[in-house]
Amino acid sequence: MREYRHPFEPFYNTDSKFLILGSFPSRLSKENGFYYGNLNNAFWKILQEVFKNPKLQGNEAKKTFLIQHKIALYDIVLSYEGEVWVSQDKDLFGQANIQYTTLRLQEIFCQLPEIRVFATSREVEKRFLRLGLNQSITYLPSPSGSCRISFQEKVRQYQEALNPKRNKTIVVGCVN
Repeated sequence: MREYRHPFEPFYNTDSKFLILGSFPSRLSKENGFYYGNLNNAFWKILQEVFKNPKLQGNEAKKTFLIQHKIALYDIVLSYEGEVWVSQDKDLFGQANIQYTTLRLQEIFCQLPEIRVFATSREVEKRFLRLGLNQSITYLPSPSGSCRISFQEKVRQYQEALNPKRNKTIVVGCVN
């Protein structure tokens, strides 16, 4: 067994209002150098539809888009021990010695106490709540093909969640 570590820093800035929290990057995301780099994952297509944006070409365009829409990205798993690189929840959460991104999440919440957190799976939501970070979290359907909700329904749910006019901010203190 070997240790597999998260390859990316959390992506956010001081204006971020929404944190979309996944589980762990796919091998293709790692190879492509940024979150949701697997073309079979509908994440970028969903956001393009939500914000009526043209197709995003390249990681820099994606980063600019996220900043423009005040969206932060990170994952809940920092590392795990296993035989191979895995990113699907059903495989990932069965691995040994899972380490969570708790300290980095605490830093984000201290810097951005009004940020809204969204989990891209029920498993991420459940594990986030177990971390005891004194922060609420809202479920969004996974953008992966393994989630059987229609693309249009995913778009509708993301649109509702990421609408700043509909979201009431819940301010929490830092967890010390």
